Amino acid sequence: MCNHGLAKGTPVSGPATPRGRGGSPSDLRWPVRPCRRAIVSALVLAAALSGSCLHAALFSAPTKWQTYQDITRLFSIRHPEGWVVRQQAHPEGFEIAFTPLRDAAIAMEDLTTAAKVAVSFSPAGIPDAYLKPETVFARQRLIYEAINRKYQLTFTGQDTLLLPGVPGQTVVRGHFNAQYGGTAVLEDYFRIPRPRWEISLVCDYPRGDTAAKALMEEIQRSFVLHPSPCGWLAPAAPAPADTAAIVKQARQCTVLILVKNAQGERVAAGSGFLVHPAGYILSNAHVVKPEESGEGDEEKAFSYEIHWDSREGRTSVPARYVAHVRSQYHSLDFGLLKVDGINWPYLATEPAASLDNLSEIISPSFPKPDLTQDSFDITIQKGVVNRINHDARGRVASFLSDLHYDHGSSGSPCLSARSGRVVGVNSFVRRGQLALFGGVLPIDAAYEHFEALRYPPNGTASLTALDHYKLGALFWGLGQHATAERALALVCLLDENNAHAWHLRGLVWFDAGDFLQATAHFETALRIDPASASTLASLAGLQLAEPQLDYPRCTALLDRLISAAPHDSGGFRLRGELLRRNRQFDAALTNLQHAIGLAHDLFPQPHVELAQLYSQRQASGDTNLALQAVEKALRIDPLDTDALQVLADLHADRPEAGLERFTRLATAHPEQPTAQ
Repeated sequence: MCNHGLAKGTPVSGPATPRGRGGSPSDLRWPVRPCRRAIVSALVLAAALSGSCLHAALFSAPTKWQTYQDITRLFSIRHPEGWVVRQQAHPEGFEIAFTPLRDAAIAMEDLTTAAKVAVSFSPAGIPDAYLKPETVFARQRLIYEAINRKYQLTFTGQDTLLLPGVPGQTVVRGHFNAQYGGTAVLEDYFRIPRPRWEISLVCDYPRGDTAAKALMEEIQRSFVLHPSPCGWLAPAAPAPADTAAIVKQARQCTVLILVKNAQGERVAAGSGFLVHPAGYILSNAHVVKPEESGEGDEEKAFSYEIHWDSREGRTSVPARYVAHVRSQYHSLDFGLLKVDGINWPYLATEPAASLDNLSEIISPSFPKPDLTQDSFDITIQKGVVNRINHDARGRVASFLSDLHYDHGSSGSPCLSARSGRVVGVNSFVRRGQLALFGGVLPIDAAYEHFEALRYPPNGTASLTALDHYKLGALFWGLGQHATAERALALVCLLDENNAHAWHLRGLVWFDAGDFLQATAHFETALRIDPASASTLASLAGLQLAEPQLDYPRCTALLDRLISAAPHDSGGFRLRGELLRRNRQFDAALTNLQHAIGLAHDLFPQPHVELAQLYSQRQASGDTNLALQAVEKALRIDPLDTDALQVLADLHADRPEAGLERFTRLATAHPEQPTAQ
């Protein structure tokens, strides 16, 4: 590696010129050659020494480590201090690399020493989420090797282990050999699926380098995967250790909100709590914006006075209105205020799904405040959860407790007695047979509607376009279309040539059912990057979803897609569907079979479309072929809704036969889906 400047067989200097009259000192080369050789030798030795010193600096046991917490709060990982963090977007997510190599010219996929984390989102869910890790790895290995064939990737083995950040779940680590730019590399590959997102961790290090291997294994052990992505991006406050600590922290962060009219008179009161170090106070909408104020700009006529428990030695401060959200039947009732300043104490939060019936809860509040006084005392209650109500998607919509609420308690925090974190906002009182129970809205819903709570204390100004892109991808994966569009629109404002952001905006609008907006965004992405396979596939898929199919335009898009990504199954699958819809059955069959071969039976969609083709062709024996194809799709993913619909259609005359067939398939499947 030290002789790049000296080609084999090339002399160090030219031939000697006889010294004589008219000769110049520049002709006297022979006496200089030993000197040059000494210099070259010294440089080579210095390079070798500096290389060994650099190697020791890169891979010896680091004295200090840094923790990287991604802005999406999906994972955190530790790396040696001074390592470079490199990030990039991809069509449905992002990738981050941690490496000691500082050469910006090296592509992320070519880094010989790096820990790379890739995150992908899908609003339709990840089919592998219910499978055993070994099955997931076995399915993905073939396609992983196919994608990375240019690096001479060869599989050498695997082992199953527990990662500290994945509680109770084993993951598979696959071992590969590779060649990166002439460097022999060992690669450890993890892939962990989730219902709406998946994550992979790839660690590369030079083969035979024990110091680099030990360092990478330490990084792997530090990887922490958060159990539930929720987009709660403000720094998490430390959770109290015991009941006394919970009460102390709750007293410091729970406030009384006094609402004053334009004349400065106190007209309403309620509770609230600090939920962000930038001074955001969460409460109920009916506290910060009373019903009689209407829904116009009348909130400007109100002012807000914030009081803490007098025994904590705090004085009152003014607050300003930020936002509110309210709906019928108490399903949404949140208001947001803000006090000036930074580094406020605040309460940590966790999803309400962590609760169960009879879970113990603690609630501080200010019931029945005397509006004529300026000193107020806090009330602390402890109770249990009695009932948890879920929405149609299985998420917690509200829950009931045996705590006693009164005027002034609205907007107060409901904390888990186990963790000390806020799980809900006390919001309403039931009437009738459940009149003794207080109603609590999950904290999750507040974070969905108030974007300000998701960002770091210094606001959005410090976030890059890539940060906003990552947030947009997260919210798209969670099905929060309006929030995703706002984040991605900001990306396009900051970086108007970001093709990934325009493409992802198109996917958001497509999922929201607005095909016109989706088409416009896909076309913008394609103008920026005409060879983008992901955008070509999305635009072609959208064309196929249109009631009036533009066959020539769709054909041209698919030809471009297959030319850009000839080894990807998606283009052939979409072309097969297009040909089937145009009743060109033989050509459609050829394309679908080719798509199945390229996909290595990892995805159910080509089999579903093959079943639809056989069903539509209606030739002799085609019904049995359609059933075989749909059964293959259901073996890959027993929860695939398209496959289930085709199965139902094939048994439309005898629904009980379809149910029996599905039951037999599900029973025979080696790994049953579990509730997500």
